[in-house]
Amino acid sequence: MEDKIIEFINVLRRNGVRVSLSEDLDALTALQWVALEKREIFKDALRSSVIKAATDIPAYDELFDIYFSGLGEALKKGLNAASDGLFPTDEELMEALKNFMEFLERQGVDISRLAEALMKLDRGALEQLIREAAGRAGSGN
Repeated sequence: MEDKIIEFINVLRRNGVRVSLSEDLDALTALQWVALEKREIFKDALRSSVIKAATDIPAYDELFDIYFSGLGEALKKGLNAASDGLFPTDEELMEALKNFMEFLERQGVDISRLAEALMKLDRGALEQLIREAAGRAGSGN
């Protein structure tokens, strides 16, 4: 889990949130005392360790929700399943994701831009969404 925390802090930095090395260590220390199953407490403990300016809170909240949403883990599991033979080729995986998106559309389910980017395995769109979130937070929107 320490690796995920450090990686998340680096995401914050790449998106304009200033986090010092000592705050990295503070976060790791604080999170030793927090149950990971308590998402909001975990989120608040991490925020209190790394955020100095109130103007950075919206960026932190949005980036946290994207990073720790569980969608990334679901995508990894899907890709692992693909390599285990569920979808023998990348094309078959992409076809299954396309079919799933079409099913959701037929059911009238409106998916978010984030979910769409994840289902299309579009890393560029995912990075853009993170940058937009950081930009909105920086502009006060």
